[in-house]
Amino acid sequence: MTGAGAVPAQAAQAGAGTTASWTCDGGRVNVPSNPDYYTAYCKKGGSSVRVDFYPDFGDEKEYLYVRDGFANGHKTVAYLSVKGEGTARFTTGEYTRNYPEGRDAALKVCTSGSSKAVCSGWEDGGTT
Repeated sequence: MTGAGAVPAQAAQAGAGTTASWTCDGGRVNVPSNPDYYTAYCKKGGSSVRVDFYPDFGDEKEYLYVRDGFANGHKTVAYLSVKGEGTARFTTGEYTRNYPEGRDAALKVCTSGSSKAVCSGWEDGGTT
């Protein structure tokens, strides 16, 4: 699944924008106990926003953590796109979901929901 083609227009447009002072990246995180642990993040100096996603095959649920380390007065916004299920928008916090097993997933994080927010690209490769 490619993130750009798999997400609804409103998610792709939410916070589209970048600045040279932010560094955004993501992908698989080396967690030996869970090879499907994925992240997307943006950072600038001591500020950062981040979304972490991983499935727990023992309880067949998925966990999403949206972290806000940027004092801009707005909540961090994250998107999770699951093939065949659509794209969901989340703000700062911790979430538990239950998607069908084995679906492709992609993540994106933004400094806010504003049209001037800085966003990561879509990080593909996760699996429910």
